This record gives sequence, C-alpha cells and structure tokens, in this order.
Amino acid sequence: MNRREFVVAAAAAACGCQGQSPEPGGAVEIQHTTVNAGPAEAFEAPGIYDKHRASGFFVVSNGRSLIVVSSMCTHRNCRLKLAADHASIVCKCHGSTFDANGRVTHGPASIDLPHFEFAIDDHRDLMVHVGTPAR
Repeated sequence: MNRREFVVAAAAAACGCQGQSPEPGGAVEIQHTTVNAGPAEAFEAPGIYDKHRASGFFVVSNGRSLIVVSSMCTHRNCRLKLAADHASIVCKCHGSTFDANGRVTHGPASIDLPHFEFAIDDHRDLMVHVGTPAR
C-alpha cells in the first residue's frame, strides 16, 4: 500500500465511509462485471434484496418484474444499505435516502441510482451486468 492509498483508507475508516471516493463530487466508480445472483425464482416476492450489495447492487422485485439498482450512493460513493423499513435504501455516510426504484427521496444526493442490465440465463439464474446501464 502506498502513502496515498494509506491516507485514503485511514480517512475512510475514520469517517465510516468505506468505498467513498476521495475526489470532490464523489463520482461513483463501478467495476464492470457479470454476477450470478442465483435462481431468478428467489426474487419472486416483492421487496428489496440486499444479498449482493457488496457486489454493487440491489435486486428489487414488485412481484411481477425485477430491476437492479446500484448499491453505491451517487453523492459520495458510499456503500448503501437497506433501510430499517426494508422498503427503501439509505446511505449511512451522509443520510441520503432512495426509494425502491432508486429515486432520491432525501439528499444530499441529487442523482438517482443507476439501474443495471440483467438477464435470466438458460439455468434460470439471474445474471447481473454490474456497471452496464439498463436500457
């Protein structure tokens, strides 16, 4: 670890903002990858599924269809978590909140969460293309 990496890691640990971008404006950096989120049937019940938030996303089901939203805050790149109500998403770093569709409901974030492309493969697994914007 070089000096810059050490300083950034120490600052993030001190503020509780692991993964936060050190640059002003907090541009979200997403690793482009494909993640097998498991059987699509596991997401049939309505709700926000946070099992893969460390991989960069939440799966959201309304009972009929799915969307996949980023788990990184658009304000300062902090990792988001499921709110206590299990119906919304919250940033522990600065208090931004988002609804299940990823829309900002409370700032300081002013940009909605990006949605990612996904597909259901031949084995009926949900394959999420993290970092690839949904069309």
